[in-house]
Formats: sequence, structure tokens, C-alpha cells
Amino acid sequence: MAVIEAGLATQHRGTARAIERVLRDDAADIGAAALAAMVDDPVERGAIEERLAAIGVKATGTARLRFVLTWETDANDVDLHVFDRDKRHAWFKSPKLASGGELYKTAFGGYGPEALTVTHPRAYPYRLMAYYYRMGPMGYGIGQVQVIRADGHGGLSVEGRPFVLQLDKAWVELGQVEAASPPG
Repeated sequence: MAVIEAGLATQHRGTARAIERVLRDDAADIGAAALAAMVDDPVERGAIEERLAAIGVKATGTARLRFVLTWETDANDVDLHVFDRDKRHAWFKSPKLASGGELYKTAFGGYGPEALTVTHPRAYPYRLMAYYYRMGPMGYGIGQVQVIRADGHGGLSVEGRPFVLQLDKAWVELGQVEAASPPG
């Protein structure tokens, strides 16, 4: 949580403001997981809630699914594309999924992030793709999409889906995201 707090203390400008939202959402998900782990410790729970409040965040209390795209070079542009089960499509020119979900303000060139959050996901499976919108001088784009699941009760999982893009205007398929299996 200290790294997130330090990141939020940094001034972000322009499209890099998407970083703040990703960090706040990360803090909310991590906070929910920490609170669930401290169910019998009111002192620790109070300390966690105070830290979250200090950065203007409440613990995640609803199920949500997040896709966060980042890449490793600053002079290129990679775009996140998310399709739901009905082939509805969210991307930077159409940032909302009719089935629920919205792409954050996108980053134009350099590292990302681009992120889409679906609250109460119900249009499984989701299909993920990355598009090499603009190749920079490095020639290749290396990155990943993180699939972050929060169940609304403190359950949290993160799955990385790495990629390499080598051609301008190239697509890479990053697979489907299925509904999580119930525990047990």
C-alpha cells in the first residue's frame, strides 16, 4: 500500500491521470482484501480504513473485473480492446460496453495505462486484444494486460497476460476471460 500511496502523491498530468485511477482502484481492491483478512482485529481494520480514507478511497464493496494494459516503451502507442459475449466492443473511440464497463481515459504513447472496469460483470466471456496503434523507434512493443478480479467481499486475484508486438498496426489476441468458478 505504501507504493500506491507514494504513486498517488506524485503529480500526474494529461493522459497520465489514468495512472491515478488505476492506483486508487488498486488501493480499493487491496484494502478490501486486507479488511477481509482482519475481520477479527478492529484495531487493524481501523488503521486500514484510515489509510484508505487518507487517499480518498473506500474498500471495494461490489464485484468488479478490471483489465489494465501497460507496455514498456515510451514512444509507441498500444490500445486495449475488450469484447463482451455479444461481440460488443470497447476501445478508445467507443469507451463503453453496452453490457457494462468503461475504458478509462486512454494514454496516447508511452507506457499506458489503459484500463477498463466492469462492475457486476455478467457478459462473460470477455475477449481481450491489444493493437499496436503506433510503433515507436524501438520497433517492438512489450507489455501485458492484467486481469484483476475483486469479488466485493475481499477476494482478489490478478492474472498477467504478456505480449510482444513487432509490426505497426498489428493485433495480438490475449484470450478470453471466463466467469470465475465459485470457491470450494
